[in-house]
Amino acid sequence: MLDLHGLHATEATEVVEEFLLALEREHFYGLAYLVVGEEKHTGTQDPARGASRARLAAGVREWLHLWGYPWSERDGIICVDALTHAA
Repeated sequence: MLDLHGLHATEATEVVEEFLLALEREHFYGLAYLVVGEEKHTGTQDPARGASRARLAAGVREWLHLWGYPWSERDGIICVDALTHAA
């Protein structure tokens, strides 16, 4: 499980990439959970940190889609199937 609260989209996607690649290197077979929250708070709008590009959950979902990771989301938690990475 990886808690991404407090990060902007750009920061979060960098952390997610490192996390999922580490799981691959460890030959992890299972589901990874990414806590993105329900986006009830807007936080700071700092373009340098990615606020103008996408909000946290949207940025993470976009990144997962681009890299071919199957995922589902419920109640602010994205569940990623790290085993079936398509990229």
